[in-house]
Amino acid sequence: NLEEAGEIEAAHRLAELWGVDYSFDEEAVAAAVAMRRAKYLQWDDLVEQDVPHLASTPEALTAAFAHLESAGPQTTYGFDVEWADPEGATGGGAGASLLQVAARHAAMLVDVPALSATPAGTEALRRTVGALFDRARTEVVGFGCKQDLGRLRSSPHAGGGAHWLCGTGAVVDLQAALQVGGDGKKRMATGLSAVCEKYLGKPLDKAEQCSAWGSRPLTERQRAYAALDAWVCVAVYRIVMPETALIATGNTVEKKSRAKLEKM
Repeated sequence: NLEEAGEIEAAHRLAELWGVDYSFDEEAVAAAVAMRRAKYLQWDDLVEQDVPHLASTPEALTAAFAHLESAGPQTTYGFDVEWADPEGATGGGAGASLLQVAARHAAMLVDVPALSATPAGTEALRRTVGALFDRARTEVVGFGCKQDLGRLRSSPHAGGGAHWLCGTGAVVDLQAALQVGGDGKKRMATGLSAVCEKYLGKPLDKAEQCSAWGSRPLTERQRAYAALDAWVCVAVYRIVMPETALIATGNTVEKKSRAKLEKM
C-alpha cells in the first residue's frame, strides 16, 4: 500500500479527498509534505496571489477576469483544462469540468459546468475567456492543447446562439513549438512536467492529475495544482520563446517578432 511504499503524504491526501478514515503519524506526514514541497514546484513559492477560488457565478467570473488583467495590458496568458471523465464515456463527461487561465501575477479557475448551464453564465464566459481566446495581439498558451479546446467546445452553452468559445485565434501550443528544433526538424514530444524541470528548475507534482474534477467543492490542493498548470505555460513560454514577447508601450502594443506557431 501507499504507506508501506513510503507514500505517506499521498495516502493522507487520498483519504482526505475520498472521505476515508485513515490513521497516520502526524510527524511522518509533515516530513513527507516538506520533502514533496522541496521536490516539486509550488504555487505559493511562485505567485503572490493566494490559491484562487472557483468562479462559479457570472459575478465571480467577471471579478476574477478583472483581477487577472489588473496589472495592466497583458499579452501572454496560459491555460489548461480539466475534465471529469478522461474517455468522455460516462454521461456528462464530454465537456470541461474546469478551465484555468493565468497571467504572470495571478490565475483564475472557471467553473465551466456551472456557468455554461445558464444564459447569464454563458454570456459571462463569452465576454471574458471567450473573447480572450480570440483576442488580437494576444497569446493564450496551452500545452498539447488540442483536446483541451475540444473539451471546451463540447461544453454546453445555455441560451442558444453561437458557442461562447467562438474563436481560438490567440491560442498557441507550447508543446508543438518545443518540438521544432533550430534546424527545423521535429523532435520527440516532451511532457509539461519534464519541460518545467528543464526550464523552471523543478517538475510539476502530478498527484492531483486524476482527481474527481467534476466534484464540488474542489480541495485547496486541487485548486493549487490546476492554477499552477496554467501558470507554468506562461512562465516557460516567456523563457523559451522570448522573440514572441509583446511589449506594451502606453496605449499601443508593439510586436517585436513572432515565431510561426501552429494555431489550434
